Amino acid sequence: MADTSQWMVIFRMLGSLTLVIGLIYGLSFLAKKYLRPERWGGKAEDYSAIRILQSFAFEPKKKLLVVEVNGKKLLLGVAEQSISFLTELGSEFSNLKREKHSEGHHESKFPA
Repeated sequence: MADTSQWMVIFRMLGSLTLVIGLIYGLSFLAKKYLRPERWGGKAEDYSAIRILQSFAFEPKKKLLVVEVNGKKLLLGVAEQSISFLTELGSEFSNLKREKHSEGHHESKFPA
């Protein structure tokens, strides 16, 4: 009879552990889904420290990105399987202008 009682305690403990783990998983799922700032009326970029300022694709799956991270402007190389830091851009990037070409393409040019 004591042997059966020990098994009941073990099963009860495992059941409780499973219930607690399931509750944690469920709460984390709900938090990810519903507790995001953009769901309260703001835009996602208003709450993000990372912004994509400009993008230039030079091959189908390769491009250069200028991103701003906490006020610093960075040039990144993005390929299909990797992201590489190329350089940090200084104040010369703030003078960057976009020119519209007759074909409708946009190209960025640094000032001379």
